[in-house]
Amino acid sequence: MEDININKNLPLIIIILAMGIFSYIYIQNKESRYEKIMVEQQKTLEGVKSEIKDFKYPTQENSNKILSEKKLTEQVNPIIDSDKTTQYDTIKGADISSYLTSLVEVICNATTGSGFFYKINSSPYIITNEHVVSNPFNNNKCMVTLEDSNHQTIGFYEIIISEKLSWNKHTDVAIFPIHIDNRFPSDTTIPISELNYKLSSLPSCPSNNSIGAPVAIFGFPAFSKQEIQFQGKSYGVQTILSITSGTISGYDTSIQKPYGFLPYSNYQVTAKIDSGNSGGIALSRNDKGVLCLLGIPTWLTVGNFETIGIIQNLNNIFYTE
Repeated sequence: MEDININKNLPLIIIILAMGIFSYIYIQNKESRYEKIMVEQQKTLEGVKSEIKDFKYPTQENSNKILSEKKLTEQVNPIIDSDKTTQYDTIKGADISSYLTSLVEVICNATTGSGFFYKINSSPYIITNEHVVSNPFNNNKCMVTLEDSNHQTIGFYEIIISEKLSWNKHTDVAIFPIHIDNRFPSDTTIPISELNYKLSSLPSCPSNNSIGAPVAIFGFPAFSKQEIQFQGKSYGVQTILSITSGTISGYDTSIQKPYGFLPYSNYQVTAKIDSGNSGGIALSRNDKGVLCLLGIPTWLTVGNFETIGIIQNLNNIFYTE
């Protein structure tokens, strides 16, 4: 009877023994793994202590290694001397002062904008945007005024819309011969032959001038309009020549072949542009740091919270099909 009970309990006894053996092996393995981890951590700690010691008290070998790495870093990331790079990443007032009297305000029937004097094949012209002169006065003319550095008017001129020229039909550009406005005394206007055509001597910027290159925009924007007052009386509104600065922030490729009709992209810039800037001039620097003609400020792209100016690439403006 007892033998029968033992036989019945034998499987249970075997299971209990197996579980005990498995638990023992598991505990031993776990302790072994902990011991290995402790050994590895100890080795790591010793290594850190050694590095700290070498850092505090470097050996000659380590000193040479540190110096070598320092020289390599200096070669890869040279220290930038701001005095030497200023000519490349900024446009100073002294760089552009001689061009200020090349800019004019263009006044039409319901629109105002900017323009500039430029010589083409030695002949004098005014260049502006076509949309600026789209609504001339009844005599088919627009008025052009020139101011000096003190914002005093020193010239009254006019352009005749029927004399409009352009290099191609895909850009918003209008080129006109210059005429004296005879409604004003001749002694109040600088002769056409003596006007400032210095912008003509500047080179065009590369067709794909670098993003990040500095930009200076000249024009007569709406935000620079000022009311002329004397002894409490208003004598009209005068727009002051304004210069804003920024950088090239991107390219507008929507007008570029094969999607558009022009060979080069236009420029997106961070410099402020407002109505009235249209038809002015934008200067930049090329990769060699030389001041150059970037193009004509023409449009604004409006986002949700910000706007960005679009400069027509001068290489597109001069493009002939």
